[in-house]
Amino acid sequence: MKNSFNLFIELPFYDKGLGQNTSVEQVIIVLTSLMIVFLMGVMLWQWYSLKQLNNQLKNEIITLQQDQKFLLEEKREELRTILEILPDLFFRMNSDSTILDYRGESKSELYVSPELFLGKPMIEILPEPVAQAWRDAIAQVLGSNTLVTLEYQLSTSNAEQYYEARLVPFAHQQIIAIVRNISQQKQTEINLKKSQDFLQTIINYLPVALFVKDGKPEKFGQLLLVNKACEEMMGLVSSQVVGKTGHDLFPADQANFYEQKDREAFANGVPEDIPEEPIDSYNAGKKILHTIKVPLYDQNNDPEYLVCISEDITRQKKAEIDLEKSHNILRTISLAQSQFIADTVPQILFNDLLENLLNLTDSEYGFIGEILYSAQGKPYIEEAHMKTRGQPYLKTHAITNIAWNEETRQFYAENSPHGMEFYNLKTLFGAVITTGQPVIANHPATDPRRGGLPEGHPSLDTFLGLPFYHDNQLVGMVGIANREQGYDIELVEYLQPFLTTCANLIKAYRNERSRQQAEKEREVSENKLKALLKYSSDIVSVFDEQGQLIYTSPAVEKIYGFSPEELQNKNTFELIHPDDRSEVRNAFCQLLEDPKNTIRVHYRYQTKNQRFIWIETVASNQLQNPNIQGIVVNSRDISHRKESEEALRVSEERFRQLAENIREVFWMIDVSTVNPTEQRTLYVSPAYQQVWGHKPEELYENPRQWIQAVHPDDFERISHEFFDKLLITGFDHEYRIIRPDGTIRWIRDRGFPIKNQVGEFCRVTGLAEDITKQKQTEEEIRGLNAALAEQNRQLEQRVAQRTAELEMLFNTLPDFVFVVERETMKLSFCNQMFAQGIGFTNRSEVEGKTIFECFPTEMANYFAQQNEQVFNSGEILHVEEKVCLPNGDRYFDTYKVPLRTPQGEIYALLGTGRDMTELVNTKKVLMQRTTQLELANQELDSFCYSVSHDLRAPLRHIHGFVNALKQQLMINNTLEDPKVLHYLEVIENSSQKMAHLIDGLLTLSRVGRRELVLHTVDLNAVVKTAINLLSPLENKTHTIKFEVGKLPTVQGDNALLQQVFTNLLDNALKFSRDRNPISIKINTLEDGTIFISDNGVGFDMEYADQLFGAFQRLHSQAIFEGTGIGLSIVQRIIHRHGGHIWAESQVDKGATFYFTLPLKSDKVGS
Repeated sequence: MKNSFNLFIELPFYDKGLGQNTSVEQVIIVLTSLMIVFLMGVMLWQWYSLKQLNNQLKNEIITLQQDQKFLLEEKREELRTILEILPDLFFRMNSDSTILDYRGESKSELYVSPELFLGKPMIEILPEPVAQAWRDAIAQVLGSNTLVTLEYQLSTSNAEQYYEARLVPFAHQQIIAIVRNISQQKQTEINLKKSQDFLQTIINYLPVALFVKDGKPEKFGQLLLVNKACEEMMGLVSSQVVGKTGHDLFPADQANFYEQKDREAFANGVPEDIPEEPIDSYNAGKKILHTIKVPLYDQNNDPEYLVCISEDITRQKKAEIDLEKSHNILRTISLAQSQFIADTVPQILFNDLLENLLNLTDSEYGFIGEILYSAQGKPYIEEAHMKTRGQPYLKTHAITNIAWNEETRQFYAENSPHGMEFYNLKTLFGAVITTGQPVIANHPATDPRRGGLPEGHPSLDTFLGLPFYHDNQLVGMVGIANREQGYDIELVEYLQPFLTTCANLIKAYRNERSRQQAEKEREVSENKLKALLKYSSDIVSVFDEQGQLIYTSPAVEKIYGFSPEELQNKNTFELIHPDDRSEVRNAFCQLLEDPKNTIRVHYRYQTKNQRFIWIETVASNQLQNPNIQGIVVNSRDISHRKESEEALRVSEERFRQLAENIREVFWMIDVSTVNPTEQRTLYVSPAYQQVWGHKPEELYENPRQWIQAVHPDDFERISHEFFDKLLITGFDHEYRIIRPDGTIRWIRDRGFPIKNQVGEFCRVTGLAEDITKQKQTEEEIRGLNAALAEQNRQLEQRVAQRTAELEMLFNTLPDFVFVVERETMKLSFCNQMFAQGIGFTNRSEVEGKTIFECFPTEMANYFAQQNEQVFNSGEILHVEEKVCLPNGDRYFDTYKVPLRTPQGEIYALLGTGRDMTELVNTKKVLMQRTTQLELANQELDSFCYSVSHDLRAPLRHIHGFVNALKQQLMINNTLEDPKVLHYLEVIENSSQKMAHLIDGLLTLSRVGRRELVLHTVDLNAVVKTAINLLSPLENKTHTIKFEVGKLPTVQGDNALLQQVFTNLLDNALKFSRDRNPISIKINTLEDGTIFISDNGVGFDMEYADQLFGAFQRLHSQAIFEGTGIGLSIVQRIIHRHGGHIWAESQVDKGATFYFTLPLKSDKVGS
């Protein structure tokens, strides 16, 4: 451009000067040419720069496309070469198995001409049931979107052929199938299997355990072969042990022992004889083996195999140990019996027994105790023959001293000599007492029967509690603790003789205590009898056969007022009421005539204060009893009873009045205890006539009338229940009756048996109620219940359906979905995507396992920490994390949400994980592209700024020359020529337009380069200033109406935002100037979006995408002036504030510009 400019300033025109040899037209033409050439140079420079940049980008794109095309062709060629070499057949097929493409090596024995396959469904080519297997495999591939392997067999003219097909999902519901002939492989497997079966048969029937181990260093100790005897010995089948070492199968100490012996065998080079070798069998516990290990070497004399032959000698060793145990327990029992015979103190005897028991069982501490019963409470078990008088508790006869501080040592010293008592039965030993069964607790800390230990108590690692019985009665128990190897049922059986001895000893000591107690009780009984006679409220008297008083108890003075001495001097029959004497005399005579009889008589007796009281006397003839020799009379004051009987009579009268005024039928019958069908109606209330339709008098005459009215369908049931249970438990039944008018009524009848004075059931009372209306209501309720049950059934079906749909939804989600239990860290649920993502085929393989079983230790610990955070905080956890999965490192956006019970307790968590790997990778690429774009924009801004700045100087020159030319023309009086004026105006207007364009470019460049100065900006003030800054319209006839709403306060650059509103308002005025009035609205939507609308000419929305482009115009320059850069500046300012701008319009209906800005609380990004 600089060279072009110099070319023009060297023209002769400039050397000769103006106005000498050149006409005005020539000057104008030269200046116009100069401007045109200058502008063309600028445009050419811009075009050239843009073309270079465009060519550079095209070249880069072409190069990239060529590289990709070359790489694609290279991969295709590699794939084509592989397909031609491999002996497999490759098919591409639709979901209906129609073959779309077919590839295969022509020399392969599988090769078939493509015409036989292409366009045909595979399932029609293959025979059944192979075709069905293909259908299932295709459905599984499309359903699970995973690889499916299928093996099948086809018959040919030569022999059976075996094939393997691998089906993988492809795009657009298509499937790639790879088919391979595996007949030779199958035949090899069959032959090998036959050889192995033959050898295994021989080995399996050897009478001893035989197994072979690998002796090579890299696989040392791996089991290669085991026979049946070995499987039985180990408790495992061969598939569970082959390929594993002793470290995989047995505890560390055993595995190390086996490996040491194996290495010694190879080191010595001779068979190793191991007389006793322990093993933990998986189904039979510990065993003892006699093993011979034979080392075998390869041709280089390196260890190759170790053949082991083992014989189970567990029973032999057990017999030896059992014999020793029997001797030990026999010695213990003999010692206890000797001590008992020698009348040894019980405490010493039981302490020795306990010491021997601890030695026999290798236990640390224990006790021997007797089970007694308190005076209160209920029995625990009947099958143990416990006494029903109270609650059991334990009293020790011997207990190990395990005191752990001064307080417990003092307690032991004070209580152990006479026995400690334990009443808390919610313990391990309490379980023995309450169940009567042995208690074996090898993990007391987690045993639900445990009761806890006081602070400082020695540890309780294992516990055995054993009850012992005497004549099927639970009399005591022993408890021992802390056997290193724990307790088992075998030890329980071994200690049975010991328990029998303990039971016999306790029973013997108990019998002795009972004898001593009986003597004390006899003495106490005599004292009680004396006290009873002394303090009894009844009078006990003895008379001779003439009726003379021999003895009377002290209660006589309390009841009669006479002292015993005073009464002996009186004739007692004279004190009987005259009206009752004959009855008493007759009863007394009857008693003398029949000594075996007992009489009971009521009469009135005169007291010392001359008042008569009612007396009940029961007398028995004991004249023949040598200890008594008299008639024993027991007399009781029953005056209160008589008063009660009178009150009862009055009450019964009131009851009758009540019964006759209720709607229910009250009845009372007398029933024969021999034949309950023989009844007599004692009473029936008048309501009987209202309910049954018969008069009460009819029931008195025919006591069976009520049951004869029972409906035939209910008669047999009611007749059976009524007469069978009438005098046993009573009854409560519902039945129907048929009234004389034929109507049917429902009755609820309740009967209650009543006992007589001797405790025998003699009569029954009852209440019969008419419940017909209630039954009708119940029938309606049953109908409603049936409808409700049907609704519940349908609801359950819907729930089941929704559950299945929910599982299907979870399995189709692309995210990982799983549920982890709080207590166990088990995965109680997961979807198929989660299971496949972590390396499993199906979710059923994952559900029920812990996270430690599904992930490596480090990863599982990481997940466990996350889970504990959710469980403990109760808050949702959101993390973006990188996880190492079987298919490589993946990025996940993970949420873990706590799940709560209705009570608010957290029992599990729901986890979701979205695979963000592709997004992360895309972000990385996007960041690279963004950086490149920012650099390009910076270069473009710099270019625009430089171009705009450099263009200003030539324009100033043009403008100066035009002014100079005007002055010269005025001097020459040639300015009046209209054509000259027109040319000058064109040049001046073009240069001004060019200046405006350059100013727009500079402004646009400055907006992009200027650093934002952020402040809190009140948009109401900005709009007010913008309205004031606008130039008034030349046409004063227009009316402008501004409607300004309440605008928000935003965070931004005040100067740039001022320019936004100035440009937009100026635009609105410009394109609305042919309207009167001009209406402009500035306001805010509910979501904070700001808008400026006008009633101008509007624009076609088809061209809305060009609206914010630099120098883009949607209207003619002649009609609406402007450079077309104002809206570009507005857009750039809005974007720099992190906002967004757009416009909506209709032609001739105005336009509305919307934009968003960050509010005061938001952050602004440049």
